[in-house]
Amino acid sequence: MNFNKFLFLFLALLAIACGGDSQQSVDGKTTIRVAHFWGDQQELWKEVIAEFEKANPNIKVEQQVVSFTVHKDKVLAAAAADVDAGDLILLEDWFAQELLDREYLTDLQPFVDRDLKPDQIFPISLESFRRGTSLRAFPVAMGSYPLFFNKDLFDAAGLRYPDSTWTYDTLLAAAQKLTVDKNGDGKPDQWGFLLDNSGGFDGVLYSLGGGVLTQDLKRSAFNQPRTLQALQFWVDLVQKYKVSPSYASIRGGASSGGSLRPFETGRFAMAMLGSMLTTYKNNQFRWDIALPPSGPAGRKALRFAAAFGIPKNSKNVDAAWTFLRWIIRDMPAKYSDRLFYGLVPNSRRLALSPEYLNGQPTVNRRVVIDLIEKYSISTWRARWLEFRDNGFMPELDLMVNGEKTVQQAAADADRKINEVLSR
Repeated sequence: MNFNKFLFLFLALLAIACGGDSQQSVDGKTTIRVAHFWGDQQELWKEVIAEFEKANPNIKVEQQVVSFTVHKDKVLAAAAADVDAGDLILLEDWFAQELLDREYLTDLQPFVDRDLKPDQIFPISLESFRRGTSLRAFPVAMGSYPLFFNKDLFDAAGLRYPDSTWTYDTLLAAAQKLTVDKNGDGKPDQWGFLLDNSGGFDGVLYSLGGGVLTQDLKRSAFNQPRTLQALQFWVDLVQKYKVSPSYASIRGGASSGGSLRPFETGRFAMAMLGSMLTTYKNNQFRWDIALPPSGPAGRKALRFAAAFGIPKNSKNVDAAWTFLRWIIRDMPAKYSDRLFYGLVPNSRRLALSPEYLNGQPTVNRRVVIDLIEKYSISTWRARWLEFRDNGFMPELDLMVNGEKTVQQAAADADRKINEVLSR
């Protein structure tokens, strides 16, 4: 038996050991197990659970909290072996697709039809978790990639803040004015734009008419003419216009001027980042968010979500749904800002509440709501992380660093993506 097979079986057995049958105490309470990886939110979840248990005295909720990697591996192994991994399982879009393909999760559409009205939630949030007419997980919070901007740097330069009229030409012009060599050593100390290769890149690519995948998500679109044009713009931000350092240098650590959270350094005027807003609450400068610019293909931004699924082999499906429904329909609004790291709750009641809209940090949160409802796209599919990390990300770094031409790197990325998708 090779190591990978051994590891797979070990993780499957671990999932079984950490699971178990339906638990019912002597006083008739049903115990459900919520498996998640938000360890730093565990105490807050205890408060939320206490509120739920007070309103639902026949149900007891237990948290099963591990790191993200352990959680992901445990859940994927449990799905492959069709064993128990909890009654409610926290999912991210990309690895949820593997579970949807394996039909591991309960169809929640009948529960949604019975208990929720379309105007209570954001229906677009459900698209990534469907297979045909079935709904295999329910997103509790959503995010996207708005344009973050440093108000202090804009004010110092006398520039107006980004707004909905901006195009990518506007962004470039502002970034050029906001890139400053303060000490005259020939190297910028302040950058106009943060080149981030996460989901913000996808929004730029699709807005400019390109794409990572074809519309049916079955083949690479990385070597198509409009994608090449969009990639050239991305590269030019570093190589031609010099308004951003390369992604590799940003992430390279202090010795190269890099930082694991570069926008927080205050050295970048703009960036398109994921809208987990509470993770930026300690910024030591004034900042806000705006809609990203429009391109030839319109305004587009990648949408992501945190969702919960209920395994088919759970013996507490009804109780698990009761807790999930309560989060959406009945949870007090005072938790809406903190529980999901500032992501938009998938409940209009919560998302439009003063508690969420005025939560800390205080930024224009309606921007993210509008971005999700009007301009967001979803390109999630099985093997997403593999074709991203092993397919085009390395080639993107090579073209940005000038080690390959856009055409060479895109052709190589195209081939690698298709190799992953063909497996």
